[in-house]
Amino acid sequence: MLDNKKFKKQVDIVILLLMFWAVMCTAMFFYYAVIAKNKYIKLGNKLARRELSYYPERSKILDKNGIVLAWSEKYYDLYYNNLTDSPGQAKLIYKRVKKLLPETREPGLETVHSIMFRALQPKQILALEKLIYLFPELQITPRNERKVVSYPGIKSQIGQVRFISGRLVGINGFEKLYNKVLNGTPGKYRIMLDRNKNWIKNSGQSIRMAVPGKDVQLELTLEEICKRRQQ
Repeated sequence: MLDNKKFKKQVDIVILLLMFWAVMCTAMFFYYAVIAKNKYIKLGNKLARRELSYYPERSKILDKNGIVLAWSEKYYDLYYNNLTDSPGQAKLIYKRVKKLLPETREPGLETVHSIMFRALQPKQILALEKLIYLFPELQITPRNERKVVSYPGIKSQIGQVRFISGRLVGINGFEKLYNKVLNGTPGKYRIMLDRNKNWIKNSGQSIRMAVPGKDVQLELTLEEICKRRQQ
């Protein structure tokens, strides 16, 4: 009889513990599913989402008569990203790319991001499509380059630009004076990342459209700008 009473007591204790555990689980579930739901959704989105900026092409500078003095040209370069630190993988990719682009450079493993080919032509980009799909190490990156009319004394007046935080920024001359007008307003979009921090395809969402810059027409002619330099 004593054994039965002892056994019943132990069973009651186990049942109480299970009930306590069930109540705790229910409370925790209610807390995370209802009370703290918005907090953890925001935290999860913060970890999975990335907001990226993109910039419109820098606009032109023209003289009083509408002659283009400075403009931007877009180029596409082929890069190798050292994801595996494997010499064998780098050589394999180099051989495959070299068949399509004989003048390509062999990637080095001393840097994470190394240039393989500059200024790809449209036909070359199409030819690389299959390799880029097969090898995530390969990446085609756009590059904007600022051009100035080839005329004595103009370049120093127009000024120089520098690539800063993803965009061309005027550092002196007319490029600096009208920098905000020429650059416009950057756009912003949001992407989703998987658990490996890879971009989930078709997850992009526009937050703000970029506003293109405006062409700047100076109140001076080409000849007047040159004379201005000589003074």
